Amino acid sequence: MRRVAAIFLMALCLIGAGNAAGPKTSVEISPRALQAHTVFLADDLLEGRGTGTRGHAIAANYVASQFQAGGVEPGGENGGWFQMVPLIEASPLETSSKVVVTTPSGPRTFSHLEQAIVYTNPDAASGSVEGPVVFAGYGLDASAAGVNDYAGLDVRGKIVAVLMGFPSNMPGVVGAHLNSIKAETAKAHGAAGLLLIATPASLPSSPWERAVLNAKVQPGAYWQGVSKFRHTVAARSRLSAAAAEALFEGAPTPLSTIMNLTETGAPIRGFELASRARIERRGTHRSTTSAQVLGIVRGSDLKLKDEAVLVMAHIDHLGMDPVGDGDSIFNGANDNAVGVAMLIEIARKFAETKMRPRRSILFVATTAEERGFAGSDYLAHNPVIPVDKIVAATSVDAPGIRHDFTDLIAFGEQHSDLGQTVRSVARAMGIDVSPDPVPEASVFTRTDQYFFAQRGVPAIFLATGRANGGEQAFTHYRDHRYHRPTDDMSQVFDWAAGARFAEFEYRLIRRLADAQERPRWYSGDFLGDTFAPNSKRAPPVQR
Repeated sequence: MRRVAAIFLMALCLIGAGNAAGPKTSVEISPRALQAHTVFLADDLLEGRGTGTRGHAIAANYVASQFQAGGVEPGGENGGWFQMVPLIEASPLETSSKVVVTTPSGPRTFSHLEQAIVYTNPDAASGSVEGPVVFAGYGLDASAAGVNDYAGLDVRGKIVAVLMGFPSNMPGVVGAHLNSIKAETAKAHGAAGLLLIATPASLPSSPWERAVLNAKVQPGAYWQGVSKFRHTVAARSRLSAAAAEALFEGAPTPLSTIMNLTETGAPIRGFELASRARIERRGTHRSTTSAQVLGIVRGSDLKLKDEAVLVMAHIDHLGMDPVGDGDSIFNGANDNAVGVAMLIEIARKFAETKMRPRRSILFVATTAEERGFAGSDYLAHNPVIPVDKIVAATSVDAPGIRHDFTDLIAFGEQHSDLGQTVRSVARAMGIDVSPDPVPEASVFTRTDQYFFAQRGVPAIFLATGRANGGEQAFTHYRDHRYHRPTDDMSQVFDWAAGARFAEFEYRLIRRLADAQERPRWYSGDFLGDTFAPNSKRAPPVQR
């Protein structure tokens, strides 16, 4: 208890000294305040802020106290600060979980976390499915995108094997969305199980070693009552390269040929395999709750105050590695203590301003982002403000304040006229807006705001760019600190750059809150057509 108090007092001292340290922004966001919040949230005492843990609860209460101190109003349930997310938490699966592949040469067993990764399921902690295997290409099916990998295939009651990712000639966000619903697509076609096979293009964003680590330390959390999981297959697994090769024994087209086709972008047709598979899952479930913190700054305009701009930053991280050697705490300093620090200070500045925004602004420190986005998904389906009153959504997630940035990346800017607003604010601050450097990674679909995009809300996600040393800083973080215990306060942060990034977010949010018209999806955009088909549209911008 003494250590909690000591860290809290240290944070308060840094915040209090903020106005004397570092260059001020036009909205007086303090570099030292950002540093202070990050120091507290990333301390070992919070044990990595794992969803539903004591450390996460401490972090949530800290954010609520900072909102209150800054003059932000409670925006949670029953007039309080919190929205309690009811979760089904899956334990790490037992090592007895496995995938058994029966090939023309006989059965072969691939153990969980060694040659296969068996995924948890919210409906049952343990279970198994077995059947013949059908290869279905990338496993995509969407008439709007002109793709149906299941054409001519009968997968009813069978196990489907599909490639991870999507074809190289498919637009990134379209492919990413279809990739995220492969289990639902397989279920819709009658499949009982799903086997995932990595391609050369999918490995950089999801290497085998990282996938194994994620399965060990963040096996899954699902909000209770979530409907989408009722439409997924009963069992899923990712196969190692060796297991995938075995699965294709006796196949009419060798796996190596298929991998070559993925590199060329040529069409990949599905076919029945000569193998059968059994996916066995052994684990436990428990019911729990985890808090997300909601604060609101009320709008001043009589006609617009019931509308809101939504700003999110996830407060959770990976917790602790139960079998790790040495440092086992995933502190999550950049991911996402920095983002929460910015959320606190941006909210404070809106609460303090004498010229209130026309629309309201809802600030949410979400939970369970690292556990499948359960918190933002829950909020999107259980909103404290009606979804049709939310005009725009954005999130602050690992923004990357490791260098004096000169450019920003606006992930998702091609889908709505939010991108034009971002560029206008950037010009006013002398900041360039660079194109998405990794469209194949579909970063826009892997952050909290995307769950509101799926409810029809135009959304944007911002990060510092790759110019002026940004490429080297990003690569070093990705290769040496991302989702590792080394994402702690030992790394270099540029707090003045952080204040500048937070100022940009403030100005963007202010522009959206004060605009007469709400943002619009572009005409003919896939996301707009899919999630908001009846909404008012903007003509697409040619660049």
